[in-house]
Amino acid sequence: LIPIILLIILCPAAIHALLPVPHPIALISGVILLGVIPALIVAFIIFIIGAMGIIHMIKTGEFIKAFAFGEIIDRIKSIGLGMYLAWLIVMFGLSIIISSLSRVHWIVSSIIEVFYLVFLARSAHYIYGL
Repeated sequence: LIPIILLIILCPAAIHALLPVPHPIALISGVILLGVIPALIVAFIIFIIGAMGIIHMIKTGEFIKAFAFGEIIDRIKSIGLGMYLAWLIVMFGLSIIISSLSRVHWIVSSIIEVFYLVFLARSAHYIYGL
């Protein structure tokens, strides 16, 4: 929601700032620089905290713990930011690879996705316990 709000606020400002530009490519690049990039940065930060928030909620058994930002940030610090980011990147890469298998056949993709989800849950349990 916050990245969408940033896009709504910043994209018209970028378009207005670049209106006298005669080339539409320059206009598009200005919109990307002033609107999309900040929204992606905010979305990435929300993703980092949100993923650990979901794991923290499941491990504690309380819904409200998904929003305990102090506890979540402390947990990320105890794991180590580098290891946690590496885990997120590996899981994201695996999900892209597995989702691309749906082009081969939907049955193959469905079977592999079940194993991936089990692996994802087990690795989330492991990373939370570090």
